[in-house]
Amino acid sequence: MAMSGSVYAAPSWWPIVPCGLNEQPAGATRMDTKADGSQVAHDFTKDCNQCDIILLFKNLIDLTTYGLVPVLGTFFFILGGFYILIGGGTGQPARVEAGKKLMKETAIGIAIILSSWLVTNMILKSVANDQIASTPWWQISCRVGSLKDITDASIPSVGTTPTSTPSTSGPPGTGTTKCEYKDVNLCVARPMSCRNGPCTSNSTDSCSVSSCAQYVPYINKYAGGAATANLLKAILIKESACCRYLDSGHAYGIMQIIPATANQFRSFCGLSAVSITADWLKTHPEESVCIAAAYIKSLAGGTCGTDVRNIAAGYNGGAAGACAASVSCAGEKDCSNDPMRKWECLYDDSQHTICNSGYNETRDYATKVLYCNNNPGF
Repeated sequence: MAMSGSVYAAPSWWPIVPCGLNEQPAGATRMDTKADGSQVAHDFTKDCNQCDIILLFKNLIDLTTYGLVPVLGTFFFILGGFYILIGGGTGQPARVEAGKKLMKETAIGIAIILSSWLVTNMILKSVANDQIASTPWWQISCRVGSLKDITDASIPSVGTTPTSTPSTSGPPGTGTTKCEYKDVNLCVARPMSCRNGPCTSNSTDSCSVSSCAQYVPYINKYAGGAATANLLKAILIKESACCRYLDSGHAYGIMQIIPATANQFRSFCGLSAVSITADWLKTHPEESVCIAAAYIKSLAGGTCGTDVRNIAAGYNGGAAGACAASVSCAGEKDCSNDPMRKWECLYDDSQHTICNSGYNETRDYATKVLYCNNNPGF
């Protein structure tokens, strides 16, 4: 909110949740410390990691200390003073004593809270000792990698290659980690092999299998706008190899749609009264194509834009995550000369020492969908 020509800046503990947000919050002031000591804006859209959990607790403590205590403390001091003033003016010593007691207990409560903040802050700081940058004793600034590091219980320090990421050292003297897709041109279509599965055993380089032809009428019926026939075919072959009953455990049917997503877009296909489930998606291929087309159009109309690679990335990795502007690669451009998106940025930190391996599947997916979009096999 702009006021008197200036922009309101949120306190350092706001937003409370320091990671996994859909977009960078306006007015956020939190800064991270790079290896060289310089400051960069904290990326609130990155995947959460172990240090971010510690930072979450730190934010909750700071909210109480800096946000609630001053307001409540002031209120109770004023209330106590009011009791003393009224009691003294009306000759009611009980009110005076009640006011003194309230002010005394408020002061003790504030002292206890501040002492608790001091102790808890020191504990959090010590727990996160090998995961934070050099900061003043009352601050915590994370320097860890992706969510996978938590699972592996391996938190890499700045300047080292994460053990959870398949990568090798970068060129000597560059200071940049060489991540898995470092030598892959993400602007270029990459041929893909049809997956092995219950519908086909064909694994040759192709964008079609024998069972695909039956779905062409559905594709032609619902193709339109960004959801071109070629793109629908490419996603169909990459997602399921035209396997109608494919069940990946969270997405289902020929277009591998999550039920929650399907229910979000069902109205575009005249299905408002239908409660879509996993089994429903596996038994309604035509409607699945229609829902996928509606979803693709929404991706093109949002942060993903109309580039086939980005639409495919959003379909696979989610528009809010994969297509969001990358903070770690801020200032860099993608193939379309737009600000680089999160799925294209190979790194999870602005100094490019931690690999962003969470979107490796999306990088493989988007470039191979692009190939079948350009070379439809059915």
